[in-house]
Amino acid sequence: MKRKTETGIARRAIGRLLGSGIDRKAAEMLAQYGMIDISRAEQYLLWCEVEQLTAHGYGRCEAMIKTGEQQACSYEKVRRAFYTIEKIRQQQ
Repeated sequence: MKRKTETGIARRAIGRLLGSGIDRKAAEMLAQYGMIDISRAEQYLLWCEVEQLTAHGYGRCEAMIKTGEQQACSYEKVRRAFYTIEKIRQQQ
């Protein structure tokens, strides 16, 4: 079974948070020492993708479906991630 940081979506999420050019070893080390919450980074990536698509005219549900297809994950995962990040943003 792959470790969480070996999945493509985890690497893209960390890259999105820290900027481009981060390598896998650095991502694994940051996650190993608890400096990055990989699950939250993935949720943030999915939220960003949905927001980008809605800014380009997609409806929210349609954007979630398309994001799931693009990131090779389920609509349910995208939906859960989107609303989790929305809730966090509202609390800030």
